[in-house]
Amino acid sequence: MDEKEEAANLLFDGHFYIGCSSVCFGWDAPECVFRIYGTISCLRQRKTAFHQQTRPRAQQIQKEHNILTSVTLAQAILESNWGKSELAIKANNLFGVKGSAGVPLINMTTKEFQDGKWIEIKANFRKYTSFDESLDDHANLFLNGTSWAKDKYRAVIDARDYKTAAKAIMDAGYATDPTYASKLTTLIEDYDLTSYDEVGAKVIRNQLAGTKQRLKKTQKERFMVCLMDSLEQLKMKT
Repeated sequence: MDEKEEAANLLFDGHFYIGCSSVCFGWDAPECVFRIYGTISCLRQRKTAFHQQTRPRAQQIQKEHNILTSVTLAQAILESNWGKSELAIKANNLFGVKGSAGVPLINMTTKEFQDGKWIEIKANFRKYTSFDESLDDHANLFLNGTSWAKDKYRAVIDARDYKTAAKAIMDAGYATDPTYASKLTTLIEDYDLTSYDEVGAKVIRNQLAGTKQRLKKTQKERFMVCLMDSLEQLKMKT
């Protein structure tokens, strides 16, 4: 990740002043404005493309199996960095699914949270032919559980809103990251992912749960506009 993308990420995460000071350090005002606008535009294009690749199948999975599209997309975004992780690029693996003999595999380095700290390990991961195949395999895990616990993820399917689903995923031991559930809910709220959920009683409740967060997001976007206006004024004065 280069400095322009880091700056845009800081801005999107809400660290406006930190992001601005970091991206502008050592540059004049026009260059600062150019880099911020250019990087944000590039990131938005990348994210739009990822949604177009993953949303249709995620929505079909929800129709067939009642797994919220917003939750599926948030997991895919988080674990594959919008489809740009090395595992996603080389193996179409969006969810870091490991594999064993008998299926196509790729050996890669990964990070896991063990004994209170992050460590790096080498592991074999599933290699898929497409993002759709990765999404289907992920859904099958929730639907069928594991060989030792068939209902391991039943609470995820039964969840009526994204917060409950995210907590159920964490409670089932899906991820080693202790902040995994909160990262999912933050992504869903920041990118209004409930808007991709299919209409139905379950989804209506889910969308109501996100209303307050969308209002907060609107306030953040207004602040972004003010920031950009200030940078434009600075540019005109130089």
